[in-house]
Amino acid sequence: MERFVAVAPTDCTVVQVKVAVGDEVSAGAVLAVVEVMKIEHLVTSDVDGTVESVAVTVGDVLDRDDEVARVFPGTITRGAELMRADNDTGMRAEIGRAHV
Repeated sequence: MERFVAVAPTDCTVVQVKVAVGDEVSAGAVLAVVEVMKIEHLVTSDVDGTVESVAVTVGDVLDRDDEVARVFPGTITRGAELMRADNDTGMRAEIGRAHV
């Protein structure tokens, strides 16, 4: 099965990591928050599943297309949907994505 890989959209700095390996997330869940030109952006999952790896820590400086996290698609248990991104935060969720 394809893994979902969240990647950096451009050069940026990681300001928050919201998940850990083994966490269940739903599509739209925030995996990390990065800063680009003093504006925070959400890195989100495109799929329901389990976080397989987290490739960043707070303070990391990323280049475009650097891996942020991998999610193994699958069924999630009740409650994982609570990790879904809150669209009222004023932060943008337009980070690059890839499936491998």
